Amino acid sequence: MQHPKIKKLIWLLLALSLGGVAIGNTYRRYLRLTFENAILHDDLPVVESLLNRGVSPNEPVSQTAPLVMTLSRYQRAANPMTRINRRFPVCEDIALLLIQRGANLGVLDTNKRTVLLQAVQMDAQRVVRKLLDLHADISVKDGFNRNALHIACISSSYEIVKWLVDGGCDINAVDGAGGTPLTIAAQEARTKTVRLLVERGAKIDITNGNGQTPFYAAVAAGSDPNKQVFAVDTAKYLLAKGANPSIQSKQGGSVATLATTTKMMKVLQSVGIPFPAPASKDERVILRNAINNNDIEMALRCRASIPLLSDGDYPTAVMFAQRNRNQEILNLLMPYMNTKRFANYLSFGIYHTPALEIPAAQMIRETQFTIAASRWQEALMMAIVANRIEIAKAILGKGITLDYLGKNGRTPTIEAAISANPLLMKAILERHPDVNRKSRGGTTALFYAKRTKQKEVIRLLEAAGAKD
Repeated sequence: MQHPKIKKLIWLLLALSLGGVAIGNTYRRYLRLTFENAILHDDLPVVESLLNRGVSPNEPVSQTAPLVMTLSRYQRAANPMTRINRRFPVCEDIALLLIQRGANLGVLDTNKRTVLLQAVQMDAQRVVRKLLDLHADISVKDGFNRNALHIACISSSYEIVKWLVDGGCDINAVDGAGGTPLTIAAQEARTKTVRLLVERGAKIDITNGNGQTPFYAAVAAGSDPNKQVFAVDTAKYLLAKGANPSIQSKQGGSVATLATTTKMMKVLQSVGIPFPAPASKDERVILRNAINNNDIEMALRCRASIPLLSDGDYPTAVMFAQRNRNQEILNLLMPYMNTKRFANYLSFGIYHTPALEIPAAQMIRETQFTIAASRWQEALMMAIVANRIEIAKAILGKGITLDYLGKNGRTPTIEAAISANPLLMKAILERHPDVNRKSRGGTTALFYAKRTKQKEVIRLLEAAGAKD
């Protein structure tokens, strides 16, 4: 029989061992949490220290592989023509450290991208170079059937594209949308990349799922102001290499309708693509593009199509001309303004575009068109809600009554009280509305002003005789 003291010692050792397990589990949880926070806060020294303490580089953090989480810390630039905006440059150092310590290179992110594809997407050059040196599989594709070269042509530097091409990445691979790396590079107007791909054997007239060739994509890229110059160079290069400019997309229509600038149109005409006939459907498309892109030369060339703009398209054209402050284009458009077009212009989004407030107000003041009172009333409500004082003043100058209830059941005075703008309220009160007219819900302008504690608006209303 065991001595009582020995029995007590056995129980003590058992308790300590069980406690040690609990303490050990707590300690490991603490290490994992610290590891995750270090990655999220780009703390390289702490990440390295924890790896030295035995934390696995493959230990899931928030159900995500550490390497995937690290690469996701990169932030894409808003403009795909620019390099990645490296707000977190230390991420690349952490990723390299994890790879060095044996991180699993086969893990996938939520878009089914391997570490290589993710690094290419984020333009992490040192990580991509390291992965290629480790013979990472460059034939893998993501959930959209894109290989590394597809992704690189969208967002990576030229150096990464070249590494992938040199490494044997399929240059004519087709993604889920039927696009090849060359088509994508042309869409992004990346002339240097396009040149590399063509020189390495990319099919120059291959079509994507919409029947668009790389040349077609380059012409279309000219509609982006950030790509216009590069798109022209890309289109010229493809033509010089024998691209067929006459291949149409599945949507049909002349490729000329995609030429949104005079320079691009000259490129097309240099290979015999005719300018659309005057007043044709294609010319109307080019006219709209010219106005949107502030191209007076192209707009003048398409002037025969101005009378044929639909009553819905016309307000948009006027708004673009006003936004671009292009008086020449406005002078082209204004002779074709009519009552219906002006009424549509009033109902359009001018109230939500601050840059249009002054020219819109001026046009409202100068118009001689007879517009139904209901349209003026609706326009005034929109101006008040959007806090466009100059537009509201211009409409008030048309002498409309102010005691009506709008679609929301409130008067202009009540809407002005809700907007909490003393200048707007003052402009309305100068027209002597019924300040005590109630909304459909039974509330007054003064009620709303007091509820939001707008002292100046309250003072103006009370001075005009408003009551609760």
